[in-house]
Amino acid sequence: MNQYKKDFIEGYHVVKKQTTLLTILFGVIGMNVFGSMGIAMLPVISTSPSEYGFWLTAMSVGTLSGTLLSGKVENIPLNRIMHMVSLFSGVCWILSFVTMESFLIPYILFGLSWMGIGILAIYAQTLIQVNLPGEYLGIGFAFLSSLLGSLTPIGYFLGGLLGDLSSGFLILLLSGTGYIGFAIYFMIHPKLSRLKNRLSVSFEHGI
Repeated sequence: MNQYKKDFIEGYHVVKKQTTLLTILFGVIGMNVFGSMGIAMLPVISTSPSEYGFWLTAMSVGTLSGTLLSGKVENIPLNRIMHMVSLFSGVCWILSFVTMESFLIPYILFGLSWMGIGILAIYAQTLIQVNLPGEYLGIGFAFLSSLLGSLTPIGYFLGGLLGDLSSGFLILLLSGTGYIGFAIYFMIHPKLSRLKNRLSVSFEHGI
């Protein structure tokens, strides 16, 4: 236990030095909070178990598609791909609920949104793997993965709370703006907007 505590503290100090990585991951955490707020509202807006199942299916298919597609876009510089994918996800997310009265279109758009989210998830995990020193990869990866998911339960709680005070539809639209907000964050941040690295190249080594 003492050795694990020592390794964890050392891993934390290594992670703390990865300022560019942390700058990206803090944005991802915020995006995850907004996304989880929306997910909490899916049972509320669903008129039947089958409709809720369609939303979940769209999420699953979209995430899987994004995971498979991520390898095809890994050579695009981060300052282009990250905000483009996030903006795409946010727009598709919002449109999926604006068009809820249409047949199948909302689920297709929601699936496309989650395709982008799937790409972003793979990118976040890969950036951690590429940028942490090998000797601290295990403990650092565990620490940062925990950090990424740490505020997600708060998103579910806020989604439920705000949904009771307003409406599920409004919270779902708000959730979509979280992805658009991340895109804007990446575009205007002085360091991230100039980040021309490919996914497989660590920030330390540049392009």
